[in-house]
Amino acid sequence: MTERDDALMSIYESVKSRTAFNFDDFKSKLTDWDVVPLTQDDKIIGGVLIKGNELHVGYADRPTGTILRHIKMTLGRLLKEFGSAVTVVSASNVNGLNFCLRLGFNIDKQKYDNIYLTCVRCKYV
Repeated sequence: MTERDDALMSIYESVKSRTAFNFDDFKSKLTDWDVVPLTQDDKIIGGVLIKGNELHVGYADRPTGTILRHIKMTLGRLLKEFGSAVTVVSASNVNGLNFCLRLGFNIDKQKYDNIYLTCVRCKYV
């Protein structure tokens, strides 16, 4: 597997309980997304999906160290390039929602089980 595939697998592991897709379907739906692998101790533990100013973060393994380097690398670039970043979090994903709120995302709306968020200034960038 490639580094991109490893990162996608890590992201998939973080969402597979909330989706009906198998990994191959998941991967095929993301061919036009950029994937930034997130590493810890030289091991890929997650990834950031980026398309335009939309991003999604997923970890197969919970990081034991700081992820500020990863946030600065991805979110900072999007804020500089687009002026804002957006994401969507499942309402049942309380940890993901709290993570986004801590970063500086604000809730725009909730539709069904999805919470739509926008960030114009990250607390860590």
